[in-house]
Amino acid sequence: MRLLVISAVLAMTAACAWQPPPQAAAPQPVPPAPPPPAMAGPVPLMPAPAPVAMASPPPAPVMVAPPTVAPPSVAPVTVEASPPAPPPPQPGLLSDVPVAYLSSLTLPAIRLLHELPRLTLSNYDYDTVRVQVVVTPFPDCEFRPGITPAEFILPLNATRILQAPAGADICWRREVVSATQPDMPAHGVGWGLWNRAYMSNGHSVDASL
Repeated sequence: MRLLVISAVLAMTAACAWQPPPQAAAPQPVPPAPPPPAMAGPVPLMPAPAPVAMASPPPAPVMVAPPTVAPPSVAPVTVEASPPAPPPPQPGLLSDVPVAYLSSLTLPAIRLLHELPRLTLSNYDYDTVRVQVVVTPFPDCEFRPGITPAEFILPLNATRILQAPAGADICWRREVVSATQPDMPAHGVGWGLWNRAYMSNGHSVDASL
C-alpha cells in the first residue's frame, strides 16, 4: 500500500517537472512556380484600320475692302457776308418830344438858315491859294477882341460858300506868294488887301479871287 502511494507521488512529480521547449519547426519548402501556360497557336494579326480622312476646315473668309469712290467735286461757293445791322438808335433828349413840336422848331430854323446871306467865293486864276476871312459887323476889317480870322486853302476852279449872321459882313483876302516860290509855303510873303462883301442888308454876294 505504501509502495503504491509513493509510486503515485513520484509519477505526479515527474509529470510536473520542466519539459524542454519544443524544437522550432523546420521551414516549409516554397512550392515551385507553376509553369507558364502553354502558348496557343500563332494569333493572326488583324490589319490596322485605314486612317479616316479628316475633312479640312473651310477656308477663312477673305475680307475685301469696298472700292474707294472719290467724292464728286463741288465747286466752291462764295458766300458774301452781309453787312452788319445798324446799331439801334440811342434814346436822346428829344426822343419823347412829339414830331409836330419838333417840326415847329426846326422848320423856322431851316428857313432862317436858307435865308441867311451867302458869299460864294471862287478861284479861277491861281493854282492853289490860301484865303483869310473875317466876319465882322464893324465898318472895317481889322481884328478886334472877339473876332477870330479863319484860313483855308482854295484850289484852282474851286468854290467856297460862306454864310454871315444877320447884320454882319464878310471880309476876305488872299496870301501873296513870291514869283520865286511858286509852291504854297506854310506862310507866304504876306497878305493882299482886304475885300469886303456887304451882306448886312440880307443880299448874297458872288465873288472871285
